[in-house]
Amino acid sequence: MGEGSDVCLDETADCRPVSVYGKARYEAERLVLDTGQRGLSTTVLRLPMVYGPGCKGNLPRMIQAVARGRFPPLPETGNRRSLVDVRDVVQAALLAATKPVAAGKVYIVTDGQAYSTRRMYELICASLQRPIPRWALPLSLLHAAASIGDMISYLSGKRFVIDSDSLQKLIGSAWYSSEKISTLQTKKVDTCYGDLVYVDKSDDRRIVRYWKSQPYRAGLFEKGWMPAHPTFYARKWLYDKYGGYDLVYRRQSDFELTMRFLAVYKIKSAYIPKVLVRMRCGGASQGIWHILEGNIEAYRACLKHSLNVGPFFIVKKIMSRIPQLFQRDYT
Repeated sequence: MGEGSDVCLDETADCRPVSVYGKARYEAERLVLDTGQRGLSTTVLRLPMVYGPGCKGNLPRMIQAVARGRFPPLPETGNRRSLVDVRDVVQAALLAATKPVAAGKVYIVTDGQAYSTRRMYELICASLQRPIPRWALPLSLLHAAASIGDMISYLSGKRFVIDSDSLQKLIGSAWYSSEKISTLQTKKVDTCYGDLVYVDKSDDRRIVRYWKSQPYRAGLFEKGWMPAHPTFYARKWLYDKYGGYDLVYRRQSDFELTMRFLAVYKIKSAYIPKVLVRMRCGGASQGIWHILEGNIEAYRACLKHSLNVGPFFIVKKIMSRIPQLFQRDYT
């Protein structure tokens, strides 16, 4: 992926490896993905610096140097580096292996945080129960030492313990996003709902109304929206904690309950874009006066829960139903 960028990089960033090691890893990625096109399911995981039991590399060497008192306290430069726990790597590998959608894809895996080198130094000191020095080497002194190291390396033909390249790895950024692989994880939700089809009272083959819903977002209830309530399911603990249907609202208790769960208590929900229920027309909410009475109840419920609804709320709620009468394509 490359280092040195102050922005968070994801899988869409151009890969332009400079070192021989980086070029070899990139070529290995291409070979793996090419193999996947010939019938074998393959996935590429890109890892930043890995920490945890059994890990090798720069981080364990840094820990050993801090433990021995040989690692100088670096200044806070505000750089950002991504890390990943070896256990997260194992979970990511299992996730990629069990999700068919991951085949042929590239995923970055991190622990979701960004650390400065100074912060890493302080965390290592704390875990080793060593006091954190109150002072730090000036950055200008580190650059001067790196320049001297470059000169010594040039004259001796051997790399010195500190040079410009090693200093850049210490104070530079290597910040990556693992948001893409997080989408492979099953989303934990406590409510779900889908689409609803109303059919003729005497002929269930004739569609009268198709209630196409959508994923919930803040502000929808204020516009008169609600999920198709016959398709709405919620975990039992929600009713135990937040209560069930408020029968004060004789015609809109379902609106009040779904609004209370989603808009007031912000319960996580999932929209299933499929027709879950076919329902015959009829019931106590039919008729112009009953519809008007129900919408007045919905308006009162919004005011009770301090939703920001205006004087045209009832009009918006009624108008939002009109497209349902003309839509017929459903799955």
